[in-house]
Amino acid sequence: MLNTPQQDEPKHSSSSSGTPPLNLSQLLALARAQTIDEQSDALEQPHRAADSVTPPTGDPYLLFTCADVACAAPLTHFREVLPTLPTTVALPFSPSWVLGFFAFHTDLVGLVDPAPFLFADPEMTGISRARARNGRIIVPGLAASPNNALRQGAPESGPTAVVVGVGERTLALAVSSVGDIAYMGKDDLDTAPVLTAPARVPVERFRAGSFTLRDSQPAYQVLKINALLDTLLDSLMSVEARSHE
Repeated sequence: MLNTPQQDEPKHSSSSSGTPPLNLSQLLALARAQTIDEQSDALEQPHRAADSVTPPTGDPYLLFTCADVACAAPLTHFREVLPTLPTTVALPFSPSWVLGFFAFHTDLVGLVDPAPFLFADPEMTGISRARARNGRIIVPGLAASPNNALRQGAPESGPTAVVVGVGERTLALAVSSVGDIAYMGKDDLDTAPVLTAPARVPVERFRAGSFTLRDSQPAYQVLKINALLDTLLDSLMSVEARSHE
Protein backbone atom coordinates (compact mmCIF):
# COMPACT_ATOMS: atom_id res chain seq x y z
CA MET A 1 0.00 0.00 0.00
CA LEU A 2 1.32 3.44 -0.88
CA ASN A 3 1.43 5.96 1.94
CA THR A 4 0.71 9.55 1.02
CA PRO A 5 1.83 12.35 3.40
CA GLN A 6 -0.89 14.49 4.97
CA GLN A 7 -0.91 18.17 4.12
CA ASP A 8 -0.15 19.19 7.72
CA GLU A 9 2.74 16.71 8.05
CA PRO A 10 6.33 17.39 6.97
CA LYS A 11 7.16 15.84 3.66
CA HIS A 12 10.07 13.46 3.48
CA SER A 13 9.90 12.60 -0.19
CA SER A 14 12.88 11.48 -2.20
CA SER A 15 12.88 14.79 -4.10
CA SER A 16 13.11 16.88 -0.90
CA SER A 17 15.96 14.75 0.40
CA GLY A 18 17.78 14.98 -2.91
CA THR A 19 17.59 11.21 -3.49
CA PRO A 20 15.33 10.26 -6.41
CA PRO A 21 13.85 6.77 -6.24
CA LEU A 22 15.55 4.01 -8.22
CA ASN A 23 13.61 2.58 -11.12
CA LEU A 24 13.50 -1.13 -11.92
CA SER A 25 16.52 -1.20 -14.21
CA GLN A 26 18.59 0.78 -11.68
CA LEU A 27 17.60 -1.62 -8.90
CA LEU A 28 18.65 -4.53 -11.10
CA ALA A 29 21.95 -2.82 -11.87
CA LEU A 30 22.54 -2.31 -8.15
CA ALA A 31 21.71 -5.96 -7.40
CA ARG A 32 24.12 -7.14 -10.09
CA ALA A 33 26.96 -4.80 -9.14
CA GLN A 34 30.03 -6.75 -8.05
CA THR A 35 32.38 -3.91 -7.09
CA ILE A 36 32.06 -0.77 -4.98
CA ASP A 37 32.55 1.38 -8.09
CA GLU A 38 29.69 -0.38 -9.88
CA GLN A 39 27.43 0.07 -6.85
CA SER A 40 28.33 3.77 -6.60
CA ASP A 41 27.61 4.25 -10.29
CA ALA A 42 24.19 2.57 -9.96
CA LEU A 43 23.32 4.84 -7.01
CA GLU A 44 24.50 7.97 -8.82
CA GLN A 45 22.36 7.39 -11.92
CA PRO A 46 19.14 8.85 -10.46
CA HIS A 47 21.09 11.89 -9.19
CA ARG A 48 22.47 12.58 -12.68
CA ALA A 49 19.03 12.29 -14.23
CA ALA A 50 17.05 14.10 -11.50
CA ASP A 51 17.28 17.56 -13.07
CA SER A 52 15.94 16.37 -16.43
CA VAL A 53 13.15 14.11 -15.17
CA THR A 54 9.63 15.06 -16.22
CA PRO A 55 6.46 13.40 -14.96
CA PRO A 56 5.72 10.39 -17.21
CA THR A 57 2.48 10.12 -19.13
CA GLY A 58 0.71 6.97 -20.22
CA ASP A 59 0.84 3.45 -18.81
CA PRO A 60 4.09 1.79 -17.64
CA TYR A 61 5.50 -1.06 -19.76
CA LEU A 62 8.38 -3.35 -18.88
CA LEU A 63 10.97 -3.65 -21.65
CA PHE A 64 12.77 -6.97 -22.18
CA THR A 65 14.18 -9.18 -24.92
CA CYS A 66 13.06 -12.67 -25.88
CA ALA A 67 15.05 -14.64 -28.46
CA ASP A 68 16.89 -11.39 -29.23
CA VAL A 69 13.62 -9.59 -30.09
CA ALA A 70 12.80 -6.38 -28.20
CA CYS A 71 9.49 -6.85 -26.36
CA ALA A 72 7.29 -4.94 -23.94
CA ALA A 73 4.26 -5.73 -21.80
CA PRO A 74 2.19 -3.81 -19.23
CA LEU A 75 4.10 -3.58 -15.98
CA THR A 76 1.00 -4.46 -13.95
CA HIS A 77 1.08 -8.00 -15.40
CA PHE A 78 4.44 -8.82 -13.78
CA ARG A 79 4.79 -10.00 -10.20
CA GLU A 80 8.57 -9.89 -9.98
CA VAL A 81 11.77 -9.66 -12.01
CA LEU A 82 14.45 -12.07 -10.82
CA PRO A 83 18.06 -10.79 -10.82
CA THR A 84 19.27 -14.01 -12.52
CA LEU A 85 17.90 -17.31 -13.74
CA PRO A 86 17.05 -19.48 -10.73
CA THR A 87 18.44 -22.93 -10.05
CA THR A 88 15.79 -25.38 -11.22
CA VAL A 89 14.94 -29.06 -10.92
CA ALA A 90 14.09 -30.59 -14.29
CA LEU A 91 10.84 -32.43 -14.94
CA PRO A 92 11.66 -35.93 -16.28
CA PHE A 93 10.89 -36.41 -19.99
CA SER A 94 9.88 -32.77 -20.33
CA PRO A 95 10.25 -30.84 -23.61
CA SER A 96 13.18 -28.49 -24.04
CA TRP A 97 11.08 -25.37 -23.43
CA VAL A 98 10.36 -26.53 -19.86
CA LEU A 99 13.52 -25.46 -18.05
CA GLY A 100 12.47 -26.84 -14.67
CA PHE A 101 10.86 -25.87 -11.38
CA PHE A 102 12.19 -23.75 -8.53
CA ALA A 103 11.16 -22.44 -5.12
CA PHE A 104 9.65 -18.98 -5.44
CA HIS A 105 9.02 -17.63 -1.94
CA THR A 106 6.66 -20.31 -0.57
CA ASP A 107 5.54 -21.68 -3.94
CA LEU A 108 6.93 -24.09 -6.52
CA VAL A 109 6.98 -22.31 -9.87
CA GLY A 110 7.86 -23.53 -13.36
CA LEU A 111 10.54 -21.82 -15.44
CA VAL A 112 9.80 -21.95 -19.17
CA ASP A 113 11.24 -20.63 -22.43
CA PRO A 114 8.35 -18.74 -24.11
CA ALA A 115 10.09 -18.30 -27.49
CA PRO A 116 8.76 -21.46 -29.24
CA PHE A 117 5.18 -20.39 -28.48
CA LEU A 118 5.65 -16.65 -28.89
CA PHE A 119 7.02 -17.06 -32.41
CA ALA A 120 5.18 -20.30 -33.32
CA ASP A 121 8.43 -22.15 -33.96
CA PRO A 122 8.81 -25.40 -31.99
CA GLU A 123 12.49 -25.58 -32.92
CA MET A 124 13.29 -22.08 -31.67
CA THR A 125 15.25 -21.71 -28.47
CA GLY A 126 15.32 -18.43 -26.60
CA ILE A 127 16.97 -19.73 -23.42
CA SER A 128 17.88 -23.40 -23.64
CA ARG A 129 19.00 -25.53 -20.73
CA ALA A 130 22.55 -25.43 -22.08
CA ARG A 131 22.42 -21.61 -22.26
CA ALA A 132 21.03 -21.08 -18.77
CA ARG A 133 24.22 -19.27 -17.79
CA ASN A 134 23.24 -18.04 -14.37
CA GLY A 135 20.82 -20.73 -13.30
CA ARG A 136 21.58 -24.42 -12.95
CA ILE A 137 19.45 -27.29 -14.21
CA ILE A 138 19.40 -30.20 -11.76
CA VAL A 139 18.40 -33.42 -13.50
CA PRO A 140 17.36 -36.05 -10.93
CA GLY A 141 19.58 -39.14 -11.07
CA LEU A 142 22.23 -37.45 -13.23
CA ALA A 143 25.62 -36.81 -11.65
CA ALA A 144 27.11 -33.40 -12.38
CA SER A 145 30.30 -33.39 -14.37
CA PRO A 146 33.29 -31.33 -13.17
CA ASN A 147 33.22 -29.67 -16.59
CA ASN A 148 29.50 -28.96 -16.41
CA ALA A 149 28.94 -25.61 -18.15
CA LEU A 150 25.33 -25.08 -17.10
CA ARG A 151 26.43 -22.42 -14.64
CA GLN A 152 28.70 -19.84 -16.17
CA GLY A 153 29.03 -16.12 -16.66
CA ALA A 154 28.50 -13.21 -14.32
CA PRO A 155 24.94 -12.19 -13.33
CA GLU A 156 25.08 -8.96 -15.31
CA SER A 157 25.92 -10.79 -18.55
CA GLY A 158 23.33 -13.54 -18.45
CA PRO A 159 19.60 -13.97 -18.96
CA THR A 160 17.00 -13.67 -16.26
CA ALA A 161 13.33 -14.44 -15.61
CA VAL A 162 10.11 -12.51 -15.13
CA VAL A 163 7.33 -13.92 -12.97
CA VAL A 164 3.76 -13.53 -14.23
CA GLY A 165 0.37 -14.76 -13.03
CA VAL A 166 -1.22 -15.25 -9.62
CA GLY A 167 -1.77 -18.23 -7.35
CA GLU A 168 -1.55 -21.60 -9.04
CA ARG A 169 -1.51 -19.95 -12.46
CA THR A 170 2.00 -18.54 -12.07
CA LEU A 171 5.02 -19.08 -14.30
CA ALA A 172 8.50 -17.64 -14.66
CA LEU A 173 9.41 -16.74 -18.24
CA ALA A 174 13.09 -16.99 -19.13
CA VAL A 175 14.15 -13.92 -21.14
CA SER A 176 17.43 -12.75 -22.63
CA SER A 177 17.48 -9.51 -20.64
CA VAL A 178 15.30 -6.96 -18.86
CA GLY A 179 15.50 -3.26 -19.62
CA ASP A 180 13.89 -0.13 -18.26
CA ILE A 181 10.27 0.89 -17.79
CA ALA A 182 8.73 2.91 -20.62
CA TYR A 183 5.48 4.87 -20.54
CA MET A 184 3.14 4.58 -23.49
CA GLY A 185 -0.22 6.08 -24.34
CA LYS A 186 -2.89 4.48 -26.52
CA ASP A 187 -1.89 6.69 -29.45
CA ASP A 188 1.70 5.37 -29.28
CA LEU A 189 0.67 1.80 -30.11
CA ASP A 190 1.04 0.78 -33.75
CA THR A 191 -0.99 -2.32 -34.58
CA ALA A 192 0.65 -2.89 -37.97
CA PRO A 193 3.32 -5.65 -37.99
CA VAL A 194 6.84 -4.26 -37.79
CA LEU A 195 9.78 -6.51 -38.64
CA THR A 196 12.77 -6.18 -36.37
CA ALA A 197 16.30 -7.54 -36.48
CA PRO A 198 16.17 -10.53 -36.30
CA ALA A 199 13.24 -10.43 -38.75
CA ARG A 200 10.50 -12.05 -36.68
CA VAL A 201 7.38 -10.90 -34.89
CA PRO A 202 5.19 -12.62 -32.29
CA VAL A 203 2.19 -14.55 -33.60
CA GLU A 204 -1.02 -12.58 -33.88
CA ARG A 205 -2.78 -13.95 -30.78
CA PHE A 206 0.11 -12.86 -28.54
CA ARG A 207 0.77 -9.50 -30.19
CA ALA A 208 -0.93 -6.23 -29.26
CA GLY A 209 1.18 -4.00 -31.50
CA SER A 210 4.50 -2.19 -31.40
CA PHE A 211 6.00 1.13 -30.41
CA THR A 212 9.32 2.94 -30.72
CA LEU A 213 10.97 5.07 -28.08
CA ARG A 214 12.17 8.50 -29.10
CA ASP A 215 15.85 7.68 -28.65
CA SER A 216 15.67 4.01 -29.60
CA GLN A 217 16.15 2.35 -32.97
CA PRO A 218 14.35 -0.99 -32.52
CA ALA A 219 10.57 -1.27 -32.42
CA TYR A 220 9.35 -2.98 -29.26
CA GLN A 221 6.81 -5.76 -29.81
CA VAL A 222 3.99 -5.25 -27.31
CA LEU A 223 2.80 -8.61 -26.01
CA LYS A 224 -0.51 -9.90 -24.70
CA ILE A 225 1.30 -11.47 -21.78
CA ASN A 226 -1.83 -12.99 -20.20
CA ALA A 227 -2.71 -14.82 -23.44
CA LEU A 228 0.85 -16.15 -23.62
CA LEU A 229 0.67 -17.24 -19.98
CA ASP A 230 -2.59 -19.15 -20.58
CA THR A 231 -1.09 -21.03 -23.54
CA LEU A 232 2.08 -21.91 -21.64
CA LEU A 233 0.14 -23.14 -18.60
CA ASP A 234 -2.17 -25.28 -20.74
CA SER A 235 0.83 -26.81 -22.52
CA LEU A 236 2.62 -27.41 -19.23
CA MET A 237 -0.41 -29.18 -17.79
CA SER A 238 -0.45 -31.43 -20.86
CA VAL A 239 3.22 -32.28 -20.26
CA GLU A 240 2.52 -33.16 -16.62
CA ALA A 241 -0.49 -35.28 -17.59
CA ARG A 242 1.57 -37.27 -20.09
CA SER A 243 4.32 -37.82 -17.51
CA HIS A 244 1.80 -39.57 -15.22
CA GLU A 245 0.39 -41.88 -17.88
